[in-house]
Amino acid sequence: MGKGGDFEGGAGKRGRGIGKGAAGAAASKQKIMRIHDRVVDVTEFESRHPGGKVLNFYLNEDATDAFDAFHFNSKKARKMLEALPNVSDPVVTAAIEDDGKVPIVTDFRVLLAKWKADGLFDCDYGLLAYRMFEIFAIVALSFAFFGMDAPASVRLVLSSVAIGVAWTRCGWIQHDGGHIGITGDSTYDHAIQAVFEGFVKGSSATWWRNRHNKHHAKCNVQGKDSDLNTYPVLCWDLEMSKKLPKSLIAIQHLTFFPLLGLYVPLFFLTTKLFMYRRKHKVEAVISFLHYAAFLSVLTSLGGTASEIFAYFFFGYVVQGLYLGFCFSLSHFAMPQIKAGDDDEDWVTNAVTTTLNTDPTPLVSWTTGHLNLQIEHHLCPSMPTHNLIKIKPDVEALCKKHGLKYASTTFWEASKFTVGKLQDVANQRRMIMEIVESD
Repeated sequence: MGKGGDFEGGAGKRGRGIGKGAAGAAASKQKIMRIHDRVVDVTEFESRHPGGKVLNFYLNEDATDAFDAFHFNSKKARKMLEALPNVSDPVVTAAIEDDGKVPIVTDFRVLLAKWKADGLFDCDYGLLAYRMFEIFAIVALSFAFFGMDAPASVRLVLSSVAIGVAWTRCGWIQHDGGHIGITGDSTYDHAIQAVFEGFVKGSSATWWRNRHNKHHAKCNVQGKDSDLNTYPVLCWDLEMSKKLPKSLIAIQHLTFFPLLGLYVPLFFLTTKLFMYRRKHKVEAVISFLHYAAFLSVLTSLGGTASEIFAYFFFGYVVQGLYLGFCFSLSHFAMPQIKAGDDDEDWVTNAVTTTLNTDPTPLVSWTTGHLNLQIEHHLCPSMPTHNLIKIKPDVEALCKKHGLKYASTTFWEASKFTVGKLQDVANQRRMIMEIVESD
């Protein structure tokens, strides 16, 4: 185990083979893309795009499926699209291939219309209420542990684990809100995200969307997918590892879990800097209220400064281990695409760069139903509890078009992910030994 052969079968299959060179040459002064049946000029719009620079990921390509995924129910986005000028030059227009003519994309779009008609993008308000209650109940439990009559070490262990779990559960619900995958209304979903990512966790919803949308736009594409920015301490790609310090790569399978525990404390700093530099005053106020509320409660329970620090720090560590490990299973060990080679259509990219963990009630609850990452990447705005309902359709789609639908148990996915780190370290060492012996 750890070689990756069982899961990487479809990686070499490219989708459309777009003529980027022809498009680039014909449109050297224009920034263009295809969305539905139009080729539009986004040159002037680029700097005003609410989603930021992720727009540039689809220059000279068909961005239809990405647009529909990110702007599922957005009337505002569609009005902005209607206002964009058409590209009139037929040579330029012809150079941007239509993904709608790619068989697997054609079939996917038919399925997508069926899933919408079946109500699989509708909100389950009862489940939403339960998820919110669950989080607040675990937060309350962490406070109860912190204030219980017991030795400080016992209180801190129990309360830190509880709040780490609560913050991870916040991570699942805020993730769905960021994708507008709860109610389908960006106003409400982003408000839910602000509550759980901002007030309950103390972080920044805008920072998360800015980072995560890049991951979805070009999954596992080097230089575009920000989730791959684990260098120089972790690397799952052999070619990339050759550029990194061998001393770090050699032990990366050993440092993986300690680093997972430390990444949330690191993001504590980066999110605060993001809010300050981008002048997100409302988010900063929400984050301030988080710390004011938690400090008030913990102080009232008799917590000392050192105990409160330990509560937050080890809570972050638990969150990092829980949240980070679950997310790491889906993509890190799967094939990475070099910058410039990302000419796959939306469906092919989602399937060939993603690993599912087989759904069981426990796994699905533990991962916030995000164990079905293939389905999630195809339909990021679908409420995650409905992903299991489209699994048979997606498996049939992959089988019909010869793409490997990669899915395995949670345990096997764990061994694969950590094993790939060790494989890369071993192969890098052998290559360096050969080079140095010459």
